[in-house]
Amino acid sequence: MCVTEQEFEAKWQAMLQKYELTEHSWYKRVYELKDKWCPAVCRDFFSAGILSSQRSESTNHAIGFRASKATTLTEFYTIFKKTTNRWRSTEKYDEFTYSKSIAFTSLPLSGMLKHAAQVFTLSLFRNFEEEFGYSMATTVQMLGSNEECLLYQVTLEDKPWSAHQVNYIQESQTVWCTCKNFEASGWLCYHCIRILHLHSVTRIPDNQENEETRAFMEESFRNSLKMVEDLLASAAQKESAEAASNIPDVADNTQSNTDASSASSTSTCVPI
Repeated sequence: MCVTEQEFEAKWQAMLQKYELTEHSWYKRVYELKDKWCPAVCRDFFSAGILSSQRSESTNHAIGFRASKATTLTEFYTIFKKTTNRWRSTEKYDEFTYSKSIAFTSLPLSGMLKHAAQVFTLSLFRNFEEEFGYSMATTVQMLGSNEECLLYQVTLEDKPWSAHQVNYIQESQTVWCTCKNFEASGWLCYHCIRILHLHSVTRIPDNQENEETRAFMEESFRNSLKMVEDLLASAAQKESAEAASNIPDVADNTQSNTDASSASSTSTCVPI
C-alpha cells in the first residue's frame, strides 16, 4: 500500500504505462475519484485505520444477512434499529472489558509504554506497541532547525522508502509527521515515537486537535443517524397511512356489489 501521494502517483503512472492503460476511460474516472479510495491522499481525515472497503463490507455483513430485495421500508427500519442497538451494546461491553484489562508486552516497559497502557484500550495499545517496536530500528537525520522547531528525517534501517520528515516543537513537546498516521489512525507512528525518544519524552503528548476532531465526528454521526431514523420513520408512517386509506375503498366496493346484487334480484322477481 502506498504511503505518500508521490509514491502513489509514481506507481499509478508505472501501472498505466506497463499495461497500456493511459487512454482507458474507466481508469481515468477512477483516478479522478482517488480522494475517496486511496489512503495515500486522504490521510487528513480520521478513519481509525479502517479502509473504505472494510467499512462497506462490515455494514453489508451486519444488515445484509437479514434484509433482502423484498424487505419493505418498515421491516428495514426495524432491522436498522435492532442493528444499531446491538452495535452500541457490543461497544459498551468492549469498552468495559478493555478498561478492566491489564496490558502486557514483551518489550521493555518504558515510561511511554506505561502511559499508553493507561490511556489506550487494549486493542489500541497493541497498535501502539507495534509502532513502538518499529521505532527501535530507525535512523535519524537532522534536516534543519529554527527558534521554534526542529526538523528530522526518520527512516527504517535498510528501507529508504520509509523515510518521513518529523517536525518537533520542544516547548510544547508537539510532533507532526508527514506520514499523518496520527491524524488518520489516532495513534503515534514510529517516526514520531523515535523523535520523542530522542528528546527523552516519556509520556504521549496531549493533542487537543484530535479531541476536537473526535467530538466533531461523534456529533456528525449522531446527526446523520437521526436524519436516517427520521426518514425511515416518515416512510414507514406514509406506508401505514396508504394501507389504511385503502380499507374504505374495499368496504365501498363490497357495499356496491351488495347493492347491485339486490337490485338484480329485485328485477328478476317482478311478475310479467
